[in-house]
Amino acid sequence: MMFELHLSIIDIIDILILAFILYQIFMMIRGTQTLQILVGISIILVLVVFAHIFNLSSIIWIARGVGRVGMIALLIIFAPEIRQIFARMGGSRVFGLLVGPKREVINETVNAVERFRKFGIGSLIVFEKNIGLGELIDRGVKIDSKVKAELLEAIFKPGGPLHDGAVIIRNDRIAACSVMLPLSTNPHLAPYLGARHRAALGITEVSDAVSVIVSEETRVASVAKSGELITCKDMIELKKQIFRGLYGR
Repeated sequence: MMFELHLSIIDIIDILILAFILYQIFMMIRGTQTLQILVGISIILVLVVFAHIFNLSSIIWIARGVGRVGMIALLIIFAPEIRQIFARMGGSRVFGLLVGPKREVINETVNAVERFRKFGIGSLIVFEKNIGLGELIDRGVKIDSKVKAELLEAIFKPGGPLHDGAVIIRNDRIAACSVMLPLSTNPHLAPYLGARHRAALGITEVSDAVSVIVSEETRVASVAKSGELITCKDMIELKKQIFRGLYGR
């Protein structure tokens, strides 16, 4: 007997929406401890299924008791991740219109990074995209200035009062500097990565921002996007990676 599958337009839309939600969840939890927790929960669920199959009454009784409060516990445990998932969905190009920085803003940033590399000046510059970083901007030192390489150099001057933290660029302007960013929660990061690189990755794990980092120890420039760190061999590669992160090309 042949099995025929009939899918309506509603069924296809239903599958696509579910696939999109699952993809967003996977992108949020990959490389984090959350994924390990979900793997552990999945193993427990498999054991409960086996308990029902073989009628293991003790395990079934315990599972029923845990199940009554399990959903509430999961919502509490994964509250930050759930918030991030909805933030990413709201900031997705499917729902929002990306208005990226002008080419001259990127050029000024790259010019500053080139000097940072030359003189071994550590720096962290973040481009805001669709997901707003207003809370972080409010905690930093607000500037609201045109993006200029000279200004970025002054901000990150070693020993200066604004050197620590990140610069956030919003709507083609420097919105704030000396901004403290959330550190990455990825347990698989290389141990030699310092706080600056972990902060650069951290902000891309909770938003769609793109970060540009210069290491004062190695004088290497990198771009962080979607929780991934990309090392750039020169300024041409740096500019290309910034454009890819901001515009997907």
